[in-house]
Amino acid sequence: MCGRCACARYLGLDFSLEALKESNLDTFIYADITKRIPLPDKSQDAVLSRHVLLHIPFSEIENIVKEISRVAKQVVILKEPIGISKKHAQPHCFSHNLPELFKEFFDGELIFL
Repeated sequence: MCGRCACARYLGLDFSLEALKESNLDTFIYADITKRIPLPDKSQDAVLSRHVLLHIPFSEIENIVKEISRVAKQVVILKEPIGISKKHAQPHCFSHNLPELFKEFFDGELIFL
């Protein structure tokens, strides 16, 4: 259970061991989402992405959206920019049309925060 709240179980996934250790999550996977997510199809009720997808190059975003859609059972929650603001206008940030991409691959609920 998350150390910060008394809510449902969370599973963290990150390619940074430091970030995972600092997350206070009891369960996590050290993995890179640009590769195959090491989880079974439709195994997670909800998937949350927070300021990750804007760093994914255009050449890789479709595969990542497919992977997130593959493991998400009911809902995908995105705290990602739609379009790039001045704050995010940096060489390593990409403006993806996430609503359209997920619409193509995910049939559950899509929530933007």
